[in-house]
Amino acid sequence: RTQTYEWQLSQEVGDILEASARGSTEVTSIDDNPDVTSEDIRKLLNAHNISTRRFGSGKAKPFESLVDELRTGRARLLLDATKHKSLVRVIDLVFLRIAFQTDHGPRYLIQTREVYPDGCVCMETNQMPVAKKAPHESIMQTASRICKEMLQMDDSSIRFDFSNVGYFEHEEFSRSYPGLRTVYCQHTLTGVI
Repeated sequence: RTQTYEWQLSQEVGDILEASARGSTEVTSIDDNPDVTSEDIRKLLNAHNISTRRFGSGKAKPFESLVDELRTGRARLLLDATKHKSLVRVIDLVFLRIAFQTDHGPRYLIQTREVYPDGCVCMETNQMPVAKKAPHESIMQTASRICKEMLQMDDSSIRFDFSNVGYFEHEEFSRSYPGLRTVYCQHTLTGVI
């Protein structure tokens, strides 16, 4: 897929920056774990009364995408100890708040659109660069991967403040996998060019 980024003034992206403080969602191979099988995941979901019938319909992702997330470690399935038989998907996201100073104030790098391989254009994404953190990565390594792979930038031209990483956690039912609760653990890293 192809992503388009633009530099925007802080007053233009105030809502996006504010949302990062509250927690935004959705997002991006890593070593496979062959022990994670489709059959085992389906059994686990069924045992916790989570139907996969709606997976793959409309905007929902297919069941195999969930299996891939779990197999690669980009997502985990955990039991919620506060609720009986409650399974939750957990994802670690790393958002980059990259700015540079102009005469009119700081400008922030914002993803404005996304084009998928099938040609489908997702208009007005309006979010900071973001990726799912791989299980073997630190936040610094994920930031470097975002810069190199998604932004096609050298991360050494950005000064990141690793001493002040924002963290926000929120839960919602996933649009990607209907009926499956998801906890998004959002790490926001600020960088200046």
